[in-house]
Amino acid sequence: MKFARFAGQNPDLTKASCFLGISKDVPYYQGESLRAILNLISRSEFSAKRLVMYADALDAYNLIIRDPSSSLNDLQAKRQLAIQGGDVWLASPTGGQLLQSVQWSRPVIRWSEILENPYFATASRIIDDLYVPKNGRKILESRKSEEHVRLQLAFSNAVDRTVGERIAKLREPMGEAFDLQRIFPLVLAYILEESKGELVIAEAFACEYELYPKERPSSAVSVHTDIIQKPEILKWLTIKIVEQTPKKHRSPITCSTVTSSSSSSSSTTEGLVNHGIFAQSSFTSPTILPPDGMAMLSRVLLYSVQINGRMAGFTQLLGEIASIPKHLPLTPAIEERLDDMQGYFKTIGLVEMFDLVVSIKQQRSAKNNATSSSPSTTMLPSQ
Repeated sequence: MKFARFAGQNPDLTKASCFLGISKDVPYYQGESLRAILNLISRSEFSAKRLVMYADALDAYNLIIRDPSSSLNDLQAKRQLAIQGGDVWLASPTGGQLLQSVQWSRPVIRWSEILENPYFATASRIIDDLYVPKNGRKILESRKSEEHVRLQLAFSNAVDRTVGERIAKLREPMGEAFDLQRIFPLVLAYILEESKGELVIAEAFACEYELYPKERPSSAVSVHTDIIQKPEILKWLTIKIVEQTPKKHRSPITCSTVTSSSSSSSSTTEGLVNHGIFAQSSFTSPTILPPDGMAMLSRVLLYSVQINGRMAGFTQLLGEIASIPKHLPLTPAIEERLDDMQGYFKTIGLVEMFDLVVSIKQQRSAKNNATSSSPSTTMLPSQ
């Protein structure tokens, strides 16, 4: 089973609008992964939800890349094949049919609609003017203090980085069929058309948030920061998909098993271990948890009963935190897991557990700040 959440801190999405761009051949948009993404959108209380099906007509470039006998001259014919592929995906029970689980504010926006939008011609002029091939950029370097030239250089360099990343991913799977001279202009054309589409989306279908299960590529970052320049729209929310393994059935834990926050007896800890809560942890002794750790674990264990044992991993994490002496900072890995934990509790509505994690982070942060404010001989890097 898969579970989706937003990476990093969860913003307040109440009454916010969003759109989800779908690339039909990407594994994220099939089966359980797609179902998890849609469940996340449904839980997030967006006021308006729009769906852009990126890779139907846009997928034509990929069809050309995969067919060594094709070129950009075959673009229109390949577009028709790509649109047919989009139709198949929309009718698939593991693809498009799953979209019905979300109440969208309007039907799917196909990429062909973006190409036919009246603003696409304007977007094309903007992007074609801003992208300057490498051999023409040397002349611009002497004028980079000019605002328009600065935009040209920033966007062109960002596009080249994205093109390079895409080409690197194609090299190994294509094997002997990989031909850089042929593939470079195809990938570049794809990225430039995608950039034009981003401008159309910002103009015609603007939402507050854009959802995608990957980090925003350099070209898209430049489109939004250098060209659109409207930070209030299309804020990027990266979706993270995690695998949830079914938990083994655990013996019920009664409230009498869990001590109060003032308890520190080793017999109670031993009872918790015997119930299997720490079966997968690195605990070797029932006496390693300090009293404050027992207080945290007690509250978590009470909730673990209510949600069928899905808290075992979080319980282990708090046990690890409790076993770290208070004067030592938390490791980055543990801080990241705390962020994941906080986001999960917020998503499923366990307010008390969310507050507990926030409290733990604040307490540890205060300790860490106190430690870092002490005199140190560490030298700052030279400017």
